[in-house]
Amino acid sequence: MDMSWMVVVPPLIVILLAAITKRILFALSVGVVSASLIVADGNIFKACIYAVKRVLLTIQITHVTSLEGFLASTNFLMVLFFLLLGVLITMIRYSGAAYAYGAYVMRKIKTARGVQVASLVLSNCFFIDDYFASITVGSVMQSITDHFQIPRVKLALLISSLAAPLAILVPLSTWIADLLGLLRNTGVGLDASGTIIASAPYSFYLSSVPFMMYAIIIVVSIWYMVLTKASYGIIARHERIAEKTGDLFGGKIPVAQRNAEISEELKKSSTLFDFLLPISLLFGLTIVLVLWTGNWVYFGGSNNLTLTLQQGRMFVSLFFGVVGSVFITMVYYLFRQRIQLKKLPSLIHEGMAMMTDSICMLLLIWTLSGIIRDDLNTGAYLANLLIGQVRVAFFPLMFFALTAFISTLMGTAWGAIGILVPLAFSMVPTFLALPLPLDPAQIPLLSALLGAIVCGAVVGNHMSPIADVMLMSATSAGAYHLDVVKSQIQLTVPTVFASLLAYYVVGLTLDRYGSFVSALAGICCGLVANLVCLHLFQWIDIKRKGR
Repeated sequence: MDMSWMVVVPPLIVILLAAITKRILFALSVGVVSASLIVADGNIFKACIYAVKRVLLTIQITHVTSLEGFLASTNFLMVLFFLLLGVLITMIRYSGAAYAYGAYVMRKIKTARGVQVASLVLSNCFFIDDYFASITVGSVMQSITDHFQIPRVKLALLISSLAAPLAILVPLSTWIADLLGLLRNTGVGLDASGTIIASAPYSFYLSSVPFMMYAIIIVVSIWYMVLTKASYGIIARHERIAEKTGDLFGGKIPVAQRNAEISEELKKSSTLFDFLLPISLLFGLTIVLVLWTGNWVYFGGSNNLTLTLQQGRMFVSLFFGVVGSVFITMVYYLFRQRIQLKKLPSLIHEGMAMMTDSICMLLLIWTLSGIIRDDLNTGAYLANLLIGQVRVAFFPLMFFALTAFISTLMGTAWGAIGILVPLAFSMVPTFLALPLPLDPAQIPLLSALLGAIVCGAVVGNHMSPIADVMLMSATSAGAYHLDVVKSQIQLTVPTVFASLLAYYVVGLTLDRYGSFVSALAGICCGLVANLVCLHLFQWIDIKRKGR
């Protein structure tokens, strides 16, 4: 169809409806329908048929007619992966295994700073899923941090600040599985047809990790604040009250306990091995399968590590990795009586149900992204508007800021990612007048753009009052939600400005010095700027206290 202003309507509808109604699934559904109406030139009957076909095409269930077809159905494999991951997470929660870590901390650590470090370490262990970290870490560490007079809002802040950044930095998490599916549907791959970026989705993601400035800066900043005991704003105020009075809620009425209770018998009989086994299995099995399917030289193949990551079947590896992890963990927990056989069906149902909304949202995002890329050509339209108006060096900064704004407005990271990734990668070839497919090794701007968009989405998780991760962190830590929102914003705003500086440096240096130097320069400038802001705010807070 001819490009016109109508091609920007569907993403705008999604953004506005999500911001107004706070109903993400509804907003995405309307976005898919509106995009289908534009493709069908306003014919409602054709639009409905087209929308259903696009959704079925996205699910890829029609491809599952043979074993090879099943293994090639990447989106369908991702749906099964998330369902089984929900089961694995639920089994770990109800086994009481995570409480073994808390018992270990109580025996080994004797200072408040040590306990905060232990909370961060536990968050690192739950990199696999930001929801899992938000739900579990607070409930495990709450009694221990209370013993050392650490305010509840600080515990919630430590959890909330690390959950999403770690999920995008560690190359094996639910975020990465989501992202790989989106990249593949956006035209990232090694297939000849419909390819925009000629790269394996996983290796393309890895190339973007050094450009995830906001995630890197905020993780380093959180560790720095804990190790140096630096604080300001609402956190510093709550710490002073806790030190003087022992009140962990900043002078407010204590929050009622709302976490699911695990029997004391299960808590006491848990071991660190119970806790580490399922996580290690998932990570280890998936990595082994990636290396094996990628024909790694040390597994009897002929590829070096780089070629292995490019050719490894990541989606197949994730699926069979989680299948093996669930099966082995289930047998082990039953043998150890961590879970009961009669309760197993309800645990499986609860685990799968926990992932249902996320799966529906992802399928709608993938569908809308495909329509935006293949039929509406929205990215090319916007690129033509911007040619001559914006320098390409400002693309990382621009997309980071735009994604952060949209994600904050919508209250969902994946809604923003699903809209802007296809737009960005459709704009680049038009903007630079380059033939398809693009090679990210020759055009490092592509990796920087992906890092900027994903990090901008994380900002929305940290800035939006309706972000689910903040709410779950507050609930599991037993803190007031509004206090957590305020403290998270106070930490996020200076980190955003530091990240904008970092992406500005990346834009100026990328073409001249290459990916490594550019990313290193951006990270260093952003870290220095953020730490300066941290100490400046702390100094201002101390001055106000002394008045």
